Amino acid sequence: MYKQKKKNERKSNGRRKLESTTNETCVQIVDKCPECAPSHLDLFQNAWSALEPDTSKGIIDTTYEFVSCPHITGPLTIHLKSGVSQYWFSAQVVNANRRTSKLEVSVDGGKTWQAGKRTDYNFFEIPSGVGAEKAWVRVTSGDGKRVVVRDVKMGSDLSVEGPSNYQ
Repeated sequence: MYKQKKKNERKSNGRRKLESTTNETCVQIVDKCPECAPSHLDLFQNAWSALEPDTSKGIIDTTYEFVSCPHITGPLTIHLKSGVSQYWFSAQVVNANRRTSKLEVSVDGGKTWQAGKRTDYNFFEIPSGVGAEKAWVRVTSGDGKRVVVRDVKMGSDLSVEGPSNYQ
């Protein structure tokens, strides 16, 4: 866990450039840390090690800012949560080079779209499902860039690679 110096809002999605007194790294924020104080974020071990080799410290001072990550060159992926079917939908955007602000689903080839609601654990959910075995998934970045992933099969714990990343 690290303590941030800035009073920035903790968001559960996007990339942040973190800086400690000696190092910096770019990390993807994947979910909220409900047990963390508002000014703290929980880090995976590899992110912590990039900022502070001494893992016994427990809390380090850092600053952060939201950034796009140009080192991500591959397409984004739509990951469907375990239990997804045409009757319940929950998906997370993985490997995005920008913060995802919206995920929508279409079962009529993009004529109409139904928005998923973001959860604290960073999945977008439609509790009643999409009502079809396949759908298009449209994701929108915080700066308005869009990617449409066509013919996503509604199934448990599936990952579907998109045609690109946010451009």
